[in-house]
Amino acid sequence: LGTSFRFAISFEHATVQEKAAEPVATGSSKLRILVAEDNKINQKIMLNLLKRMGYQADLAADGAEAIAAATRQTYDVVLMDIQMPNVDGLEATRAIRDHFSGGLRPRIFAVTAHSTVDDRKECMNAGMDGYLTKPVSRELLSRTLAEVEESLVETTLAAPVLGSVLFQQHAGQ
Repeated sequence: LGTSFRFAISFEHATVQEKAAEPVATGSSKLRILVAEDNKINQKIMLNLLKRMGYQADLAADGAEAIAAATRQTYDVVLMDIQMPNVDGLEATRAIRDHFSGGLRPRIFAVTAHSTVDDRKECMNAGMDGYLTKPVSRELLSRTLAEVEESLVETTLAAPVLGSVLFQQHAGQ
């Protein structure tokens, strides 16, 4: 009466040490990140991905909120969706760039499902620093944020040296 099946499954057991050695967070909580994304699901995905990487981020639900947030407080990175209501990501990027003309500005990266050469050119022409396609891979996002962190360290380290050189030049005159 009926059919019966038998099967065996073998699992590898990880030791407590192996589990503890697995990195959970790779990022620096000091990097200030703004995520500009209108889609609730994409918001949760990006914020959770960043959290698992060791970053915290603020959220803007559209381009207008992104402009307001980026001009109200300092961000190192803005992860900008392109298609958003009210003000799209390209327009928001232009507005943020205009606000920071000549000054230290956040690095803005497009986060979009559009991946044609023309789409990339449009983003770069708007003033974006890079381009991430959805779904965003953890590896690419991690590499992108690490590059931003490195550039911030280089900028910070160069400032005292430059000041010291200028001071020495003036003192010697």
